[in-house]
Amino acid sequence: MNKDITIIRSPVCNLSSLGWLKVFKEYYFKIIGLDIREFLSIYKHVDFFYIIPSVKEKQKLQETFLTLIEKHKVKWLILGVEEEIKLLLEIENDINNLGAKFFHPPLETMKIITDKYSLFKKLSNKVLLPDTFKLSEIKDFNVINNYSGFILKPTKGRGSTGVKYISSLKELSDFECDKYDYIVQSYIIGDEYSVDVLFDMNGHLLNAIPRKRILVESGISIITETIKDYDLIELCKEIGRELFFRGCLNFQFIKKNDLYYLIDINPRFGGGSIISFYSSRSFRKNLISLLTCKNKFTINFNDVKPIRMERYFLEEFIGFKK
Repeated sequence: MNKDITIIRSPVCNLSSLGWLKVFKEYYFKIIGLDIREFLSIYKHVDFFYIIPSVKEKQKLQETFLTLIEKHKVKWLILGVEEEIKLLLEIENDINNLGAKFFHPPLETMKIITDKYSLFKKLSNKVLLPDTFKLSEIKDFNVINNYSGFILKPTKGRGSTGVKYISSLKELSDFECDKYDYIVQSYIIGDEYSVDVLFDMNGHLLNAIPRKRILVESGISIITETIKDYDLIELCKEIGRELFFRGCLNFQFIKKNDLYYLIDINPRFGGGSIISFYSSRSFRKNLISLLTCKNKFTINFNDVKPIRMERYFLEEFIGFKK
C-alpha cells in the first residue's frame, strides 16, 4: 500500500492527465489534484482537489504549493506546465525542506531546455537538429533561401503555442514579431517520433521508450504506437550525457531520409507518455520504484512491447437523471 506517499499532480483537468491519475490510484498513491479551473468529474479520480492561481501570480502560486505540501505531507511534485515547474524550482530548497521532491529536471537544466536557442547551442554538436537562427539576429535573409519552408517558434514557449509555419523567404522577411521572441528553424518534412525517457534522481537513464506519433491534435498524441528503435535509444543516451535529467521526460524527433532530428525536449510526462507504462515492464517497475523511493531498478532497453494507443472523448453529464 502506498497511501502514505502523496503526489501532487498539476494540472489534472486535461486530456493527458486522466491516464496517470488512474495509474496512481491503481498503485494506491494519495493524489492531490490541482488546476486553475474546476471540472466536477475530476473529483472521483483524486483524493483532494484544489483550484490554484495561474503562473501569472507567481508569489501566490508558490505560497499555495508550500501550504499544500506541508498540509498533505506531499512526497512528489509531478507537473505538466513548464512555466509552473520553473517558478516552483526557484523555491526548490523550501520544497525539499518540507519533504517533497520534483519529478523534473533541476532549474539549470530547465533554463536550457525551455529556451529553444540555448538547447540548439548545447546539443548542436551531439545530435542532429534543424538549422536554427534567432529571428532578431538575421541580417541577410538570403543566407537561408535554400529551405523549403520555415518554422517560427517562440524562443521560450510550451508545446505548439505561438508556433507558425512560414512557406517563403518573403513571408519570413515581412513577418512582424508580436509578443514573442522567435527562433527560425528549417522546415523538415518527415514522420514524428517521441521517446519517453525515465531517469533516476541521480541523472542515470533507466528507460527510453520510442513511439510513433500517428495523429496529433493541439500538440497531444491522439493515436500513437510504441516501437523498437535502437537508433532513437542511443540518441537519448547521448542527450542524457550532455544534460542532467531526473524523472520522466519526453524527447521529440522528426525522421527524414533515415536520420533523426531532435526538435524538442519536454521536461515532463508527454501528452502520450502513458502508453510507455503499458508497453514496457521495466518502465513500469522503475517508475513505481522511484515513486516509492525503493530505488531498485531494472535496466532493460529491449523490453518494449509494440502496442497502439487511441484516444477519444467521452462525455459526462452531471446532474442528469433518467
